[in-house]
Amino acid sequence: MSEGDLEKAPPPSKEEQIELDEVKIKDDSPPVVQTDDTVDVETKPKTVKRPWWKKKEKEGDDEDAIPPATLKEVFSFATPIDCFFMITAILAAFTLGCALPGAMLVFGDLVNAFINQQFTQYAVDTVSGLNVTSYMQNNTIVYSSSSPGFSCEVYSNAIETYATIGDPLTCVPFSNFSTSLPTSPLTLNINPVQCSALAAIVTLFFGTESSCTTDDEFINSINIYCYYFIGLAVAAILIGYYIEAVFQVTAERQIYKIRLAYYKSVMKQDIAWFDVNASGEVASRLVDDLDKVQTGIGEKCVILFQWIGSLICGFTIGFVRDWRLTLALLSITPFLAVGGALMAIVTTRFTSAEQKAYATAGALAEEVLSSIKTVIAFGGEYKESDRYTSHLKSARSAGIKKGLGLGLSLGYVFFLIFSAYAIAFWFGGYLISEGLTQGGQVLTVFFCVFIAAFSIGQAGPYMEALSTALGAAGAIFDVIKKEPPIDSSSTEGIVLEESEPATIHLKDVNFSYPTRPDVQVLKSFSLSVDVGQTVALVGHSGCGKSTIVQLLQRFYDIEEGEIKIASHSIKDLNIASLHDAIGVVSQEPVLFDTTILDNIRYAKDGATQEEIEAAAKTANVHQFISELPDGYNTLVGEGGTQLSGGQKQRIAIARALIRNPKILLLDEATSALDSESESLVQSALEKASLERTTIVIAHRLSTIRNADLIVCLDNGEIKETGTHDELMKLEGLYYDMVTSQTQGAIDDAYLSIEQESSAETKGPAVLPLSKQYSKQVSRQFSRQASTSEDKKDKKTRTEMLKKKQEEWDKDLPEVSLGRIMKLNAKEWWLLALGVLGASVQGSIFPVFAIIFGEALKAFSAEQDQVLNEVHLPAGLFLALAFVSALAVFFKTFCFAISGEKLTSRIRSITFKAMLRKDMSWFDEEKNSTGALTTRLAEDAALIQGATGLRLATLIETLISLLFALGIALAYSWIMTIIILGFAPFLVIVGAARAVFYRQHLLKNKGAFAHAGQLVVDSLENIRTVTALNLQNKFAELYEMEIRKPYKTSMLFHHIEGVAYGMSQGMIFFGYALAFR
Repeated sequence: MSEGDLEKAPPPSKEEQIELDEVKIKDDSPPVVQTDDTVDVETKPKTVKRPWWKKKEKEGDDEDAIPPATLKEVFSFATPIDCFFMITAILAAFTLGCALPGAMLVFGDLVNAFINQQFTQYAVDTVSGLNVTSYMQNNTIVYSSSSPGFSCEVYSNAIETYATIGDPLTCVPFSNFSTSLPTSPLTLNINPVQCSALAAIVTLFFGTESSCTTDDEFINSINIYCYYFIGLAVAAILIGYYIEAVFQVTAERQIYKIRLAYYKSVMKQDIAWFDVNASGEVASRLVDDLDKVQTGIGEKCVILFQWIGSLICGFTIGFVRDWRLTLALLSITPFLAVGGALMAIVTTRFTSAEQKAYATAGALAEEVLSSIKTVIAFGGEYKESDRYTSHLKSARSAGIKKGLGLGLSLGYVFFLIFSAYAIAFWFGGYLISEGLTQGGQVLTVFFCVFIAAFSIGQAGPYMEALSTALGAAGAIFDVIKKEPPIDSSSTEGIVLEESEPATIHLKDVNFSYPTRPDVQVLKSFSLSVDVGQTVALVGHSGCGKSTIVQLLQRFYDIEEGEIKIASHSIKDLNIASLHDAIGVVSQEPVLFDTTILDNIRYAKDGATQEEIEAAAKTANVHQFISELPDGYNTLVGEGGTQLSGGQKQRIAIARALIRNPKILLLDEATSALDSESESLVQSALEKASLERTTIVIAHRLSTIRNADLIVCLDNGEIKETGTHDELMKLEGLYYDMVTSQTQGAIDDAYLSIEQESSAETKGPAVLPLSKQYSKQVSRQFSRQASTSEDKKDKKTRTEMLKKKQEEWDKDLPEVSLGRIMKLNAKEWWLLALGVLGASVQGSIFPVFAIIFGEALKAFSAEQDQVLNEVHLPAGLFLALAFVSALAVFFKTFCFAISGEKLTSRIRSITFKAMLRKDMSWFDEEKNSTGALTTRLAEDAALIQGATGLRLATLIETLISLLFALGIALAYSWIMTIIILGFAPFLVIVGAARAVFYRQHLLKNKGAFAHAGQLVVDSLENIRTVTALNLQNKFAELYEMEIRKPYKTSMLFHHIEGVAYGMSQGMIFFGYALAFR
């Protein structure tokens, strides 16, 4: 079966079955929450001016992205203490960035020491070759009288030309000394007096002002340099811990506040805002976008400053050591800057497009999964799967384009870097041959400038992370800063007094929905309702009945006219006070994923058990609740799925009555009840309406016969008003509706008798299927659901299903890399090219080490031979530049394509698999809408790391390690073993960090899952939340849920700091050990 083809509940194809058997869909991530219980409208982001460099995503697309947030906005939630620690951490990061260039300064001096020692030994060998046998403490040189071409005069002249000696040098033939004096060969333990003489020979042969070092002095100088490295190591560990811990902790603290502020701001937006902003996209920002913001302002941000420190210090040391070579190397810097800029532009632009497409796909998935019974009832699996796949294709296309741009940019950058090696060694050789510098200085300048240039490239991803954070934060802070026209959290406005009569007056009201401004819903509508009066609104669908209910709750502001409540303009009233005065029971009852007790108590905070039971009795639901095993503490499930439609409706009625409202708005409140319950509840509602202002919207006209006034609407206008008897006498619109409904009831009754007879004829074999189908569609359609199901049998069946699901999860094997690779089988040729590119790139730096060693040898040659010796390594570096550019391009581009296709395929297959599940699977707590959408979004992206750029990096690192280890063993197996002594320590540190990280995720997953489901509930049912003034309540609950993972994260970030500090300091310990 192809990705786009999915028929209604078909068995999976062979390919998909393999994929489904092999891919374990994890459920331990915090849910992505997306919702809306409002009008299904197309999302249209806020229109802003598009920057000149950004093009429309497709022809005719006028939707522009929200501009990114500023740094001031992103860090606006930081406290003064946070700012202090972040500033000190930035300074510390800058210092840590200078550690590596500083180490290269020490390394250059070390190289000079080794070169001078080599020069000295070469001079000793040269003097020995002249048959000079020994030096004496009194500036006397002993020579053999048979030494050809050697005389004391020739050597004295060399000494006077190139070096100054306090006393004249005496040349004495060997025959003048006793045989007890040391003769040949020349001793290797060079003393200070010998060095005085040898300095002239060194200068004579190598053309530089070299110095001779005694063996003891040489060893002591090496020890001092090693102490420098140890000091750098200790400082790097401490600073690394500090900067990592500080920025991770402060970022966690800020994101915690931003998360709460964003959620609170979303909850206070008016309903019109939700009509033009898909709730799924809005809620997903609490997970996806805020994770990006946290990454960008946390670890990535401080490491960016670390690389900036390396950049500045590298260039500074380079200029101080040798400005000529530094300027030559800087000639490529503008080209590197162009490459970095192109990389940033490409990644930012296509990342934004990719995230937008995935957000849209996530919103669609939430919409489908939250209405799964409706989708299955109408056989809409294929259509919804096709819609979801189309959004995935857009995201995949953007991801592939990003991979192409990133591959070209990185290839270009690596070409420039290795070209710089060629320039450095050739020009450095020229400077040495001219006597303008030394080999150690060349290496110091080269490495410092290289580190500075490399820092530009390394800073790119961190700059990208910061840019991504600013881009993601744009939409978040746009909501945080937005003040809605109708602010339900505002404390301003008139508070309705208990003694004020709650009359309702609508005068010449004109209204259109913000999403459909061209469609006039109400036209010059006028109506007055007195206290104790019951007014019924009737009319065909779309005539404006429910709109009036929403306007009375001030979900929207009218365009023209006036609405007054208790003689006050509705715009002058405090919103919370208005909602407290209104009790609403909607056509579709909304229950939250908590207990029955809490669902009723939500309408009146602090309500006693007696008050709750009294309201339940009035709504004819107390007896049913009392029969449940847990009574009022029974969990109703997501959206109340554990209850029938009638049970949910009666609980909603109890919730409306418990607050003793002055105004009752009943939007087909009894439509989901069976005949017996309807009559009882209708009687209770009529009794409750006696001293209240009541507006009833009725579909069943038989329920409003006793209304004081019936208003008949058509196309937003009042056509008829009067009592039931008065309107029946008119024989107008109301009469036609009553007649039509009466005839329909007779037809339904006749059809019911026929169906019952038919069922009896079909026999019992057909009945279970009919009941099963009825159960599947009951949530959306069944108005006749039975309320007398055996609770014990239901509980037993639920426990069996839960046990079966747990056994299935336990038996499901862990997914190996090989099994995941099968999902990328179609892209095998791309993976092959990517592996080849990664392998070649991994071997580049070990090969570079060999070439570098040859270049170092060239610097040790005689002065007039240095330039000739460096031609070969410089040419090899240039060849490496071409090879590296091609390898990086193929590695990045090929793995980007395969990774994007894997992500798209997994999302598509997983979504199709979800649509094939039985309804009982969706009743599991871990399979809530929020958790499922999270699996589609986060887990698929995590699996991409198995075959995407992370796999490329893993292969590159492995190949590099193997090559480097082989070369090191070949050159010096003893030193290799010594250096490898650090490997177990690094492995232990890495493994410990991984264990702590896993435990950290396991501790937090439950809290984030609950928090995510809480957000799902609130945003899906935003109208009910607003009507009940529950915005602050849900904000408090949300804060409680995320508080625990916030605290555990604080401790974990200190562990991360220790690990990062160790990773920064170990390299300097390695340097010290290697040279010692």
